[in-house]
Amino acid sequence: MTQTTRSPRARTALAVLTLASIQMLNATPAHAEGGTLEALAGVYSHVALSERVVKYCADQAIPELAQVQRAHQSWRQRVQADKVNRQFESALPEASLQSLKAKTEGVVEQLRKMGSPSQACQAFAQSWQGESMDMRQKYPLAYQANGDVASLRDAVPSTQAGKQRNDDEDTPRKPKQPARPEGTVYSVAQLEALNKQWWGNKTDGGAARQRAVAMGRIYVKGTVAKWQSGSYYLTSDDGTFAARNTAWAGIDLGHMLGKEVVMGGTLDETPNNNLRFRDTELVQDPSGLQASTLPSDIGLYRKQVDPSRIRTAPNKGLQARDIVAVLDHGYNQLGFGSGLEFVEDIYILMKDGMAYTRTDVPPADLDVQASRKLEPQYWVRWEATGKDKYRVLKQDDRGRFAKEWTPIGGISVRPWRPQETLNDSFSTRHFYGSMVVGGTSTMNSVSFKPDGRFETVGSSLSTTGMLQNLNGFNSSASSISDSKGTRSASGSNFQGADGGSVGAYSKGGKDDGADNRGNYRFDGYTLELRFDNGRVSRIMSFAWDDKLDHVYFQGESHSSSKRQ
Repeated sequence: MTQTTRSPRARTALAVLTLASIQMLNATPAHAEGGTLEALAGVYSHVALSERVVKYCADQAIPELAQVQRAHQSWRQRVQADKVNRQFESALPEASLQSLKAKTEGVVEQLRKMGSPSQACQAFAQSWQGESMDMRQKYPLAYQANGDVASLRDAVPSTQAGKQRNDDEDTPRKPKQPARPEGTVYSVAQLEALNKQWWGNKTDGGAARQRAVAMGRIYVKGTVAKWQSGSYYLTSDDGTFAARNTAWAGIDLGHMLGKEVVMGGTLDETPNNNLRFRDTELVQDPSGLQASTLPSDIGLYRKQVDPSRIRTAPNKGLQARDIVAVLDHGYNQLGFGSGLEFVEDIYILMKDGMAYTRTDVPPADLDVQASRKLEPQYWVRWEATGKDKYRVLKQDDRGRFAKEWTPIGGISVRPWRPQETLNDSFSTRHFYGSMVVGGTSTMNSVSFKPDGRFETVGSSLSTTGMLQNLNGFNSSASSISDSKGTRSASGSNFQGADGGSVGAYSKGGKDDGADNRGNYRFDGYTLELRFDNGRVSRIMSFAWDDKLDHVYFQGESHSSSKRQ
């Protein structure tokens, strides 16, 4: 039997070409456990696609070209694009490089679908500055501990060696740590303080990573939990406080789910609140480990209390006579991938000098005593500093007041008059994600009639982004719910380079219209909804003013249809 062998360079080129093609077609990030080769291929695909985008923007001579080029150049420097390109150019034949670059032409058609060239190019410029194109977060194994790009040449042999070790059942696995290790063990709650030590007062991710790697093997104690994807991690949650950080194990801990364990592992990425450990093993005998003296309070947050625990019977809570005013402080905040988002902070100012900032329960149904005990972080002291000017003294999760006052603004809203009715529809719209990586747009509307009836309408549309649409792949899912029921549909399609295509489509529905209609009643700062299915909901609500252009309910302000 004749066996064909390939040279190391040819073997490297084949592996790199295969993975780079997959990444270019799918544009999906390699998980930390996926290997250095996959991570480098992912970075290379994003670099190639981004360069084609800039060329398109230049060809279109958009007015914002200089801004787009600056954003792209800054991104290229951060990801060390030149070093990535040089490694691939030295590993692949010229014909293979040209084949990969040809795949980027699919991005041009997607850019055209995004609207005007200026809109499309500016969307990409924004993505280069956001998390969706942060290569060090998406592909941590593509970068070394010192921040430099990982070696592509070393990645292929290590991958093959790893596979050989896994396949060789006769070779005993050498333990990565002693059965009874010595050193320091950190609780999951202490990882926040440990992170602060690594980062110091600087924003140098490379230095933080070096400090984390220099610690060598790190031992962490926590409770085993399982993520939706099937990955296991250590956490801390006593029902009241939960850990801000998670320690991802990278190994199967299904047999220890829900139990407290100690594991050891190493880090090889920029540390953050999600630490992904490598070479992980459970500690069989932790008696040789000493508990860290780092503080744990800063690594815990108070979990939000279920509204039922702070709710009284209807109208048995905070009385109108105890409320001085309700302030709505609205402002724009930069959202992930979707530009500016309107955010609202609500302050219920009370005569005793305290204010409540949560809106899941209307004031009339709020158990003040229970709330102050169970959720002190939502209670602040307030005082007026002038006409329509206020300042507050906030509390942390453990009820400790801040040392300094915080100025706040906002408008003083008006409560509803007894038996007040409306004849209008009020709606909100949101978009989560970006045109580059895909996202979901939603619309929620409530129509109020003078006879006391209401109807809710909710719709959503999710689509893949430009990176997923390359070479003809696209998918979408939509749904709408109203007084007639719920209808949904989804579909996907992939068109290959040969012109052939594969697609799938499905649709469904539910006769749940009674969930979306019923009778309503306004009173004070309360909106009571009695649905036709028998459910009763009492939520906080108010109008900005007598114009009724904006009405607050379901946790945010809705705009009148007369303004749209």
